[in-house]
Amino acid sequence: NVCLNFLLIPIYGHYGAAIATVVAEFSVSISQCIMARKIIPFSLLSSQMARYVVCSLLLMVACTAISQFIENDLLNIMTVGLAGASLYISLMFILKDELALEVYNIILKKLK
Repeated sequence: NVCLNFLLIPIYGHYGAAIATVVAEFSVSISQCIMARKIIPFSLLSSQMARYVVCSLLLMVACTAISQFIENDLLNIMTVGLAGASLYISLMFILKDELALEVYNIILKKLK
């Protein structure tokens, strides 16, 4: 991240810093997946991860689209945050994610 910042910030400014951070985080995520393959069977890792990747990509597209219509920064953050959380949780239920269903059942038990 630091090396990329030195290279990209003089050229692209704050966008260069954002790009450097995304590249650094992506490389860390890939290396962690590679290390996790030694402990967790890859078929299990990839099948469960696919849901989260699909939901995250849909969430990114939706939040980016929503943020284009709201000019007030505070309202933008609140709207995108609320809409993003609602969409992500809904997608997890639609895809029948085990953790989401377990949390839902725990909440139902506590409300009774």
